[in-house]
Amino acid sequence: MEISGRLVRIQGISFLGLGYEEAHHLRILRPLIEKFRDKVDIILTHCEMRRVPLLAEFKPKLILKGHSGLGRFLVRGVPVIFTAGSKYVKIEWVKNNVNKVEFGSVYWWGDNIDKRLRKIER
Repeated sequence: MEISGRLVRIQGISFLGLGYEEAHHLRILRPLIEKFRDKVDIILTHCEMRRVPLLAEFKPKLILKGHSGLGRFLVRGVPVIFTAGSKYVKIEWVKNNVNKVEFGSVYWWGDNIDKRLRKIER
């Protein structure tokens, strides 16, 4: 099921999908932030690294980001899990919060990921 730009509920958890188009173009992203602020549990995205701090304005409980970056971070008070390079990511979700994160074996690691992540956390 394609959920880009849509809010869907699965077993009581609300997911918002943000593909490249929704996250890249501010004229699309800003109205989505206004529409879904405080209504999203988990954002699933393939956005550019520089957009992650802006996604925190949705006030989700978690942001899951693919494409680039690997690890668990806090960006503007929101937990963010970058999944690129891991064969799988297992997330233990307890009482609407991330309790534990397990990354599968890593098959790729970019040179400057740590440097870029430190930059977006400012």
